[in-house]
Amino acid sequence: MPEYSIEEAVTTKVNLSREEATALNRLGQELASRNNFWGAVNAESEPEESERTIVRVRPTFDPSCYEIFVDNAVGMIGVGETRISVQPKIPAEHLVYLLNQSGHLPRSVPQPASTGGDENLVQLLSAWYVSALENLLRSDLIRDYRELRANDLSSLRGTLNVEGTAGNYYRGSLVFDCTYSEFDVDTALNRLLKAAALKITQNSLINEITRRRSRRCLSRFDGVSHERWPDLEAQTDRRSTHYRSAPWLAKALLHSESRTVHHGNTSAWCFLFPTPWAVEEGLRSLLQLTLSDVCEIEKRGRELGSSGIRIFPDVQFKGCSAVADIKYKVYKAAWPRADLYQSVAFAAGVSVLKAAVFSFSEEPAALQDIPFGAISVKNITWLTRLTADEAQAAFSNEVRQWLVGYDLRMQTG
Repeated sequence: MPEYSIEEAVTTKVNLSREEATALNRLGQELASRNNFWGAVNAESEPEESERTIVRVRPTFDPSCYEIFVDNAVGMIGVGETRISVQPKIPAEHLVYLLNQSGHLPRSVPQPASTGGDENLVQLLSAWYVSALENLLRSDLIRDYRELRANDLSSLRGTLNVEGTAGNYYRGSLVFDCTYSEFDVDTALNRLLKAAALKITQNSLINEITRRRSRRCLSRFDGVSHERWPDLEAQTDRRSTHYRSAPWLAKALLHSESRTVHHGNTSAWCFLFPTPWAVEEGLRSLLQLTLSDVCEIEKRGRELGSSGIRIFPDVQFKGCSAVADIKYKVYKAAWPRADLYQSVAFAAGVSVLKAAVFSFSEEPAALQDIPFGAISVKNITWLTRLTADEAQAAFSNEVRQWLVGYDLRMQTG
């Protein structure tokens, strides 16, 4: 079975047949059509619907070789007999660390430093989810009321449906047609959790230990029916706070898996997890924690006058009159012009004079601050050559210095 390892957002040559390449192209387009998960906030910046894709496959001069480009997602792709592992553009330790900062992982997840770089996201997400589900089940499943209707009840229950009951009577059946409420575990959140656990048990890519743990969890879901489409929108409330990260991970699992694309006798499937929004949320949560004494961190859209055009800066520093844009990119030796112009537009749109672009780099970036009239733009990088803990400390300190001119390393008390 051919196996390849490629990096997200990097074009790599892979040996495929024409049928496999066609199936893989269709898979990328099918994933891109899922606007609730893969679509961008600003549709105007996206290509035409027919051109949108997550996995780009292009022929080369060799008819058995194709160039593959996976757009900002990591995980596993299968097409025919070929397996393609898609690795993150930053070290796996740092990606997992930022996911952990987002607050969506269970507390029992191993420390990010112990996560092997060769362990794919299928295994990691599945193990995280089962851990969260096991913790949840220690407190049992929540129950809630749901409305039911039955037209064959032997006794009156709830609200009588007169028309239906009369119809039964004239057909010679002395039964009641009633609408009533049932208080049980068959709720949207529980159906969501059950669906994700079933996906794990049925996925041969996942190791047997995780699948066995998932099967044990499923034995606790008696009385919970199968997933329905609206269940993917289910949210926790005050009564279900002990669910914590399990619903978020369940949605990630269910959204990320696709096994629906076929071309002739060739099928393509994938388990791909989109990385930019996860990195963005992790960095924003980290800044909320480390800068709570300085300012409030928020992400909020703003309309430009009465134009109907809205902008969505990734980070607004309320109380420090600054704005930042998070780019899941490894910066090299020059400013990417599009990123620079976008940060200036965000600063002008929210009427502040300080803008930053947060990016990633192996070495400290040498990009100079750029003055755009009264607006100053700074690049602050997350250093991937450090450990994740060291990178977090250095990054948070540089953001603090930029905002208030206070260097934590100078603290002597």
